[in-house]
Amino acid sequence: MKNLLQKILFILFIAFVSCQEEQIIETTDSDQNITSDSIIFGKLSDVSIDDTIKCTNFVYPLSFSIYDSNNQVLRNESVNNDEELNDLLSSIENSDFDGYFIELNYPLSLVNTEGETITVYSNQELVEALSTENNCEDFINNLFTCVFGLFQLDINIIDSDTNPNDGITSFSLEIDLDCNGIEYDLTYFETQSDAEANVNNIVFPYTNTSNPQKLYVRAETNYINQTYNEVFEVNINVAAEQANDVCPGDYASGFLTQCKWNITNHSSIDYSDYSFSFRDDGTFTAENTSDNTSQEGTWLAADNSNGIGSFIRLNFDTATALSQIAGDWNIKTCNLNFETAAFDVELGSEAFTFKINCN
Repeated sequence: MKNLLQKILFILFIAFVSCQEEQIIETTDSDQNITSDSIIFGKLSDVSIDDTIKCTNFVYPLSFSIYDSNNQVLRNESVNNDEELNDLLSSIENSDFDGYFIELNYPLSLVNTEGETITVYSNQELVEALSTENNCEDFINNLFTCVFGLFQLDINIIDSDTNPNDGITSFSLEIDLDCNGIEYDLTYFETQSDAEANVNNIVFPYTNTSNPQKLYVRAETNYINQTYNEVFEVNINVAAEQANDVCPGDYASGFLTQCKWNITNHSSIDYSDYSFSFRDDGTFTAENTSDNTSQEGTWLAADNSNGIGSFIRLNFDTATALSQIAGDWNIKTCNLNFETAAFDVELGSEAFTFKINCN
């Protein structure tokens, strides 16, 4: 009986020692190791310094485990922002860290170029996600395309003060710019250096000092928790509201493609329910805001063939009530202030005003 008890105790002892040995020699998955020469280290560094990966951001905090050369956890560390991530990665490159490594604790989440949240569960998945989302540089480069399109046009100010012919007047520019769902803050400056440094911005109302006068607009937007800006030149032209000789066709064409347009003051029919959207390809949509129906058509704004005056041509794809305003409408007067832009047009005995609507 004594021998049997000894045997049982011996077996239990061996089992206990074996379990302890298993716990000691248990290692982490080497694929999850982050060392200074690993691919994942490079990807994390790119994000932390916001250099090559500009459109991908971690959802912080991130949790890391620090291991010694025996694969024993020394400590766990929480990282709360890009700067802390960069500090942690920099410590790995220090010679004092030789033989040590870190692991990311998964799952973790990222926000991609579309504002979507991506969840990953391993180093491999994280590398794949960061490699895919790295292809957003073209999007960032094109963030300001529509802003550039706006300021390719001169901004024309109507001088309606006591001396409307001196080319000097007080005016305000309050353009709310929203392109493809992205909003831009616009700030104006007298010099390019001020615009780039974002100092000494113009406070409206502003009185121009020459005519024409070049100003600089700083367009700024926040996209995926990052702020981007570009500086554009804008030419300010001041003129009194006059007859058609100051309403060239290319001005009309450029203005009509900005925002939407409504018909007001029609001489015989009320078209106030219609909103026109003119596109660069020569097509337009007229939407009836009262019943949400729409009418497609083609348009042209150009100088008259005799070189005197200009016109707006409207054609409709199908016959509707709007077909009554099809034809070449002569531009009689124009207001080329972007905020209040308008064209007074007439065709025979009919007349109306196209008025800009950027709301």
